[in-house]
Amino acid sequence: MKRADATVTFGLPLHEDGGTDLQWTVLVAEPAPDNALVAHMRKRLYELSNANLRCTFGQ
Repeated sequence: MKRADATVTFGLPLHEDGGTDLQWTVLVAEPAPDNALVAHMRKRLYELSNANLRCTFGQ
C-alpha cells in the first residue's frame, strides 16, 4: 500500500439545539489514492478521533 501525503482538517459545526458533530476532511494531492488506502485512512482517523471518547464511556 502506497503512502499518501495528506492534510487532515477537523471541524465542529454547531447545531441550533446546541449540539455539535465532529467533521473531518482529508485532502490529498493528485493522483488520488486507491480505494484500499482511502479505507485505511478513514478507519485510522475514526480510531484516533474516537478512542478517548470510547474510554470515557467505558466502552
